[in-house]
Amino acid sequence: GQYGQGSALIYPERLRADVEYFRKVIHGTHPDPYRYCTKEELDQVFVAVMDSISRPMTREQFLFTLLPVFHRIGDARLSPRLDGSTEDRLKRNVSLLPLRVRILEEGLYLDDELKGFRSFNPGSRILSVNGIEVERLLVELGHWVVTDGANESLRTRLVERDFHLLFALTYGASDSYVVEVLTPDLERAKVTITGLTG
Repeated sequence: GQYGQGSALIYPERLRADVEYFRKVIHGTHPDPYRYCTKEELDQVFVAVMDSISRPMTREQFLFTLLPVFHRIGDARLSPRLDGSTEDRLKRNVSLLPLRVRILEEGLYLDDELKGFRSFNPGSRILSVNGIEVERLLVELGHWVVTDGANESLRTRLVERDFHLLFALTYGASDSYVVEVLTPDLERAKVTITGLTG
């Protein structure tokens, strides 16, 4: 049912048919879908996803709705992907948050600003982006990442790698972003950074 163009809405009946088709494919072709759960547990997740589809959705919203299935199976090789045109649009035409980051136990840190500017020093701890606290932000971006079982270190590395894309998928893209940091000198600063296309 995923024939909508761009952000076109797809009706619930078609989305539910896709979920049922996906369930048959998983049960019939995945080499070990029950490594981290039983067949009954996986079926319960499929039923919950099916029940949650009550309104038309875009492809991105539908993909997000399917994420509990991917997480329950827990196979990093079985992860959701956007269709090629949407992924290409995100990477080439959308104004993304131009930061490379590192996630440490203490928090989220700026590794580099991709535009070459020095709005703040590398090593600054990021406290929020567009008013979204980092703790919440990291949890919500992590929902997009599927790992083997409960491999949180892989999730962390993938969130670091795809931070700007995951941010756009989760919160939308913008021409500018307000980033609040704690500098290495322990001073708080709030900077507006212009987005950057791929």
